[in-house]
Amino acid sequence: MGRPRLDQRKPNEQLAQWQARISMSNAALARAVTKRARAQGHRGISPDESNVRRWRTGETPRRPVPQLIAETFSERVGTTLSPADLGFPDLLPTVQGRACPGYPAPAFGLFSTSPGAK
Repeated sequence: MGRPRLDQRKPNEQLAQWQARISMSNAALARAVTKRARAQGHRGISPDESNVRRWRTGETPRRPVPQLIAETFSERVGTTLSPADLGFPDLLPTVQGRACPGYPAPAFGLFSTSPGAK
């Protein structure tokens, strides 16, 4: 398992397109993600320009970075974007089988029956 080899990665065109749309450089995105991470209490997250370059070439950053990027872009464009909108895989974090606050509930939870339902 592990990460795909560099020559097997597909460029993240969605990230690059959104980044161009909001005119944000790699360095500016790295600074914005670091600032947002610190504001949310994530002290160990401080990407730099080279990290952003790797994300654009297809590397998926660890959680919560895709969500931090989505929040940063959402704020700039004025509409809610998800990590999937930015080309990152769907990474729904869970806590003891429940969706974390701020993330949609898994679809399978919608089909459970309530007591007394026939």
